Parts: sequence; structure tokens; C-alpha cells
Amino acid sequence: MQVPKKYLISYRNKNKETWDMCIIILALQNSLVIPIDISFAPEFTQNVLYKSFDFIVDFLFLVDMVLMCFTTIHNSMGKEEFNSNLIIAKYIKSFRFVADLGAVLGTELFSRGVPSMKVFGFFKIIRILRLGDILQKTNVEENVKHMLNLMKFSLYLWIYIHVMACVWWSVISVNANKKDESGFDLSWHAPRDWLEYKARSVFREGTSKTEQYLVSLYHSVLMLGYNEMGPVNDIEILYCIWSMLLASLINAQIFSEMAVLIQKMQRKTIFF
Repeated sequence: MQVPKKYLISYRNKNKETWDMCIIILALQNSLVIPIDISFAPEFTQNVLYKSFDFIVDFLFLVDMVLMCFTTIHNSMGKEEFNSNLIIAKYIKSFRFVADLGAVLGTELFSRGVPSMKVFGFFKIIRILRLGDILQKTNVEENVKHMLNLMKFSLYLWIYIHVMACVWWSVISVNANKKDESGFDLSWHAPRDWLEYKARSVFREGTSKTEQYLVSLYHSVLMLGYNEMGPVNDIEILYCIWSMLLASLINAQIFSEMAVLIQKMQRKTIFF
């Protein structure tokens, strides 16, 4: 049974574009807070006011999933498709639906009963990728669009570094202040602390969460450039291998795209 055309929303609708931009702003907020909440559990995320705001955001994301089923798309002929069955089928088969469904599983509704499902909250971050579609539809001068795309890739890069920093902290926290049967220290020590590893540690009592995050963020940037991290157990070694391989793809993709955009922005000067 098809939904009548009058109930469908055109992807060119200005109100829908405004809605998409609001969703991206909320996704950006999630991109910053969710990794910190999962890895560092700061006090402000336990605040009733924040939890209420987070509930509202989750509800808006659910509404967005429904709207996706009623928003027109491009068909194979490049024309606007108004067949609701095809629109819903394409959405369900897309990676966006998988990410949206994963984000729903990471909401308070599910994670309250099963705390481990909170990790699915990372899927909420993927909504930030919708920014590329909005910029592509933006009707501005070519140079302005190149500048916006350059800013987009810079934003993606910083979100990646932020997420990897939080994941790194979760990894090194597994064996914090632990020793094996032979007495070997399994705690990770930052390379700058190696000479005084007995006196300095990010896991020592009294270290603020802000300092712990900044140390993780600093080493996340180092991993982007394949620097020595000093892993001391199998989990940390595997994570470093995986993150550095991923960093090679990030460097190849994002920085190459940014270089091309900068070259396009300078095209007029080069022609002159």
C-alpha cells in the first residue's frame, strides 16, 4: 500500500533542509559528548537536566527515521521519486538505516536495562555524515562551496581524533594499576612519562578527567602520524595496529580531498 503523494515530503523542501541541519547540529553534539560519556563517565552526563535533553534528542532522532520514510529521493533516472514503497525499501537497504537502528539501541531506553548496549550510541555520530549531502545541495558560489567542504573535512578529522582518543582511554583503562603473576606492571604509561614511570601515571589518584582526556587526545593525534605509543599488553598492541592502519586510510582520503579542494580554490589565481 502506497502513501499518497500529498503526504510525502520533497527533498527540496526548505523546511526539510532546516530540519536536516538541526539533526546535524544535534549529531555534532552527540559526536562530542557520547564518546566522553562512555569512556570517562563525567559527572555532568549524570545530571537530570542533561538526561532530559538527551531523551529529547533521542526522540527527535526517532522522528527523523520516520521522516526518512516519507521523504522523496532520486530514482535511477535522476528524477524525484514519489513511490513510497521504493523510498522505504531503499532506506531500509541503506547503511543509514543500519546506523539509525544501531543508534536507537544505544538510547537510554535500551541501555538502562543492558548497560553494555550504551556502546551502540556511537552510531549516533554517523548522522554527521549527512552534512555532505546538504553541502552538495547548497546553492552558493563554487569557491564558497569548496571552502565549506574544506571545513567539513576538517570537522570530520577532529571528530575522528576525538573518538579515537576516547576509545584509547577505554582500552588502556582495562589494565589500569594492574600487575601480572610475575609482578610486571600492565598499566600503560605515556611515552613522556617513561623515565619517571613510577612517579607519574595518568591513572594516579587525583588526576582530573580533563587531564586524562587531554593526554588521550594528544596521543590520538600522535597515532594519526604513526608515532610510538608504548603498548604494554595484547589489547593495546592490537588497538595500536588497528588504529594506525585506519589512520593510513584517513590520511589518504581526507588529506588528499583537502589538497584537491585547496587547489580548486586557488584555480582563479593560477589562471591569472
